[in-house]
Amino acid sequence: MSWPITLTVREPSGIARHRQPVVSGVPFAPGVLKCPAELSLMDDQDRPIPAQFRALSEWDDGSPRWVLVSFVDSIAGGDSKEFRLAHASSGAGVRSDASVAIIESDNVFTVDTGRIKFDIPIYGHSIINNIQRRDRDGWRSVSKRGLEAVVWRTGVKPFISHVEDCTVEDDGPLRSVIKIEGHHLMWDPKQDRFDPSEAPSLAFIMRVFCLADTDEIRLQYIFINDNRDERRRPSERYHVYALEELRDFKWANGQWMDRPPAIRFRERELLDDDYGQINVKSIKLRLWLDDAHDEYRFGVANGEAVGGSIDGPVALQQVGPVGAYDDFFGELPYPHTPFGATVMHGRGEPAHRFDKAAGWAMMKGPGGTVTLGSKYFWQYHPKIIALDDQQLELHVWNQLEDLPDPEIGFAKTHEVALRFGADTTDTDAMMAGLHRPLRAVAEPEHYIRSGVLGTFSPADPKRWGGVEASWLQGVRNAEGTRTDQNLYGVRDYGDTLGVRFDTPVWWNQEYDVLLGATLQFARTAERDYLDEADVLAWHFMDVDVLHASNSPLDEGGQHMHFTDHAKGETHAGHGTVEGLWHYHMLTGEPRAREVAEGIGDFFARIAAWKNFLDYRDDEERTIGWALKALVSSFRATRNPRYRLAAQMIIEQALRGQDPDTGNWDHPLYPNEDKHRPVCIGGKPWMVGIVLEGMKHYHLEFGDPRVAEMIAKATDWIIWSEYRYMTCSNNEPSGGSTTVLSALSYSWELTGRRYYIDEALRIFASSIAERSVENAGRECARGSEVEPITNMMRLIEAQGDGVWRDGDPVMDPSSANAVEAIRANPKFRAKPQQRR
Repeated sequence: MSWPITLTVREPSGIARHRQPVVSGVPFAPGVLKCPAELSLMDDQDRPIPAQFRALSEWDDGSPRWVLVSFVDSIAGGDSKEFRLAHASSGAGVRSDASVAIIESDNVFTVDTGRIKFDIPIYGHSIINNIQRRDRDGWRSVSKRGLEAVVWRTGVKPFISHVEDCTVEDDGPLRSVIKIEGHHLMWDPKQDRFDPSEAPSLAFIMRVFCLADTDEIRLQYIFINDNRDERRRPSERYHVYALEELRDFKWANGQWMDRPPAIRFRERELLDDDYGQINVKSIKLRLWLDDAHDEYRFGVANGEAVGGSIDGPVALQQVGPVGAYDDFFGELPYPHTPFGATVMHGRGEPAHRFDKAAGWAMMKGPGGTVTLGSKYFWQYHPKIIALDDQQLELHVWNQLEDLPDPEIGFAKTHEVALRFGADTTDTDAMMAGLHRPLRAVAEPEHYIRSGVLGTFSPADPKRWGGVEASWLQGVRNAEGTRTDQNLYGVRDYGDTLGVRFDTPVWWNQEYDVLLGATLQFARTAERDYLDEADVLAWHFMDVDVLHASNSPLDEGGQHMHFTDHAKGETHAGHGTVEGLWHYHMLTGEPRAREVAEGIGDFFARIAAWKNFLDYRDDEERTIGWALKALVSSFRATRNPRYRLAAQMIIEQALRGQDPDTGNWDHPLYPNEDKHRPVCIGGKPWMVGIVLEGMKHYHLEFGDPRVAEMIAKATDWIIWSEYRYMTCSNNEPSGGSTTVLSALSYSWELTGRRYYIDEALRIFASSIAERSVENAGRECARGSEVEPITNMMRLIEAQGDGVWRDGDPVMDPSSANAVEAIRANPKFRAKPQQRR
């Protein structure tokens, strides 16, 4: 690579920003950098500017793999600026006069940004307190009592936040991140203390993001139902297959048997399960204020703010549409339930009505202003902002709508900005900073050539314009799809609905949609992909992952598709984490790392426990997804546990591969194969996923046995004629993108021309007629983007020998090789054998 590295900051919302943080991950090839301290940042005039550098990931030799670059910038709306990241072995970067100071004393962390100061009291009920702001006359107290979280359940006493731990995750000097952890404990208002007789209710994590010399702090409040009641539920077993799949069958005497139609205990068991739900009436963040305030303003999405006098309690209430299963089957297009926001004074008539609140509230008084902004406010409906002259509350969970109670393992994050100033806040800029923060973006060539993302090439719109334009339009269509299908709400925003076996399901971002978004952002530098990744990531990290369980085996795993996001079971065959790791590295988001490591640990536990060759409640793709998850987790952390877990899976796969067919033959599922007994064989497209996982493993660890295993299984895929499954009733197909990596990598390993020619034929068919006009309605999945973009890399490297004038160039000998494989009886005998 060459120095300096150009980083471009583009303001994406058309709103001027003043002194906002720019936080982005920048990758490096092995050995390029010894440590982040060697870096310095310069503006477009080559003047050094204050910046902060921290390694997010390392290579085996200890050199930084990803470095988080943080600095502060002001930029006009829609404008762009270039910065240069330079290598300065002497550490020639310039230090800022402003810094964030964090001091710990007597179980209290004191944080001072230069403009805002506050305390974090361990074991206190305030998450932060003693909030002060600095003005011309010095420090002025804003809130001695501070900010607390309050949970109301059935009963007369609230549960209030109790801080148990505090960790400084990033200690500045320009930007600091502090992680606060605890539980909500019952509060006895008569005794003015916690009630020690009552068990905790809901864990919480509060991250505080502080920027030097600003009057704003950002908070991420996460509540988690970690109510492990030791009652083992069907949803906490690994794994009870989703109710629509195998309810009519049982495994007995070595084969699948039909159940009598009336016996569907699995379905009943799942539907009757309460999933550890606990009744929650409301969860709110409450800020106590020292001084009285007499005016309020609420932001209106795409409209003028509304306001009035604070003459008692005032509340902004936001409700909206939810994607409903009855609507899914009853009428298409989806019936639209309108958004609605009202401002209430006390219990009187609404003072203001409009569709969507912008998510911010401002309180004014003689002593200054206090402003709160909430990310995804109307998208995460129902929501309430309530205030009085000395209180400001954000209700992150409430009963304005009929929400299911949070089940065990459920989590939800709300990101909030708080500003304390003498003057009116620029609310447009504050909300733009929450929804579309400034990012410093490298050139696609730099992301790809660093080698941190895999075997890809930067986007080439001139050569592959149709497919690139189709993917970009698809991600731009995603929000319109949510509008059409009412995919909003605190549980739903960021996911998609579908139908499986005549049952409506939430897909829970299977097949790694987040990988599609992050990989395409790196290949194109198009901001739309990163914005969509943000929406996807926060839903995935919260709702699609089991954060607590009575079963230690399941904790941290991903829910598979189900009729409600979090009421299915964890399942390694439907779990992904590679895209989440990319999101963490690109943004530095600490919660993403936390959840990604939890998913990696889940797969590591599964690898030590599970027989991956037992297909009675699983399928072959589980091997592939597990390997991809473990290898990507190892790459991100270099934790040897993930490597060892991947090795255990590889050893099972080596033992289970049929020496003749090259497949992992097993009885097919009776809900798809109608023969009795069912056929023996497999699903070639799933074996493609297995081999993609093995490709990741082989690239990282280089086991020659794995290379041989990949080529043998790829021959079996070719023999299958790409059937959905090798049941005699299934017709041949032209092949799908899930087998592309197997074919192309087998060619890279062996040089056998028929592999790449088969891959070229499927690739050409996959991208044919793609354009903006026939683009999808959502972001492309990683399982599609990864193999197609890898093929683009191979074609660009091989040139006219494989691709000419928009068409594949085939070797005539390949057809003979494929024909010989399909005529070979060693492939045909085992998959078609019946018991």
